[in-house]
Amino acid sequence: MRDDRSVLAAIDRFWQRRDPDPTVPGNPAHKSFEERVAAADSLYADGEKRGSMTPRGRSLVLLGSPSALRYSQKPVRTLQPRRVAGEAVSKIRIASFEEWIYGPDELTPALRNLLTAAGREPSVALLFEDLGNDQAPLIEGQDLLGLAAKSWLRQVREDD
Repeated sequence: MRDDRSVLAAIDRFWQRRDPDPTVPGNPAHKSFEERVAAADSLYADGEKRGSMTPRGRSLVLLGSPSALRYSQKPVRTLQPRRVAGEAVSKIRIASFEEWIYGPDELTPALRNLLTAAGREPSVALLFEDLGNDQAPLIEGQDLLGLAAKSWLRQVREDD
């Protein structure tokens, strides 16, 4: 069983291995992470849920700000919970979408390598549906966000 001290030591080792130059005070990788968490918490809070724990917040923390945003709307047919003469009733609603796009130059080498190894283009596009009330589930790109998280674990200094 791990105690608090061993957990804190593991966290320290995690950030030490990602410090690009340990001879210089401060760790830009850790600082960037903390800044992204603060921005996500500020921008994407959903009620009591911290913004960094929402889909858009996690995306911001793992990938940073996207280089391009696309907004779109399209009609979507939804089934209603009631029936008329035994038939399901459908309704058309206008759905709003937000797409976050990251080109190869905005991705870390670790993420580009993972994408290439998976036979994918070295770019990322994430699609969120804007449901209003600060809710925007990730509709497309969950696997890409998973690779981004995995790449964070693989990012280490060259000399490690």
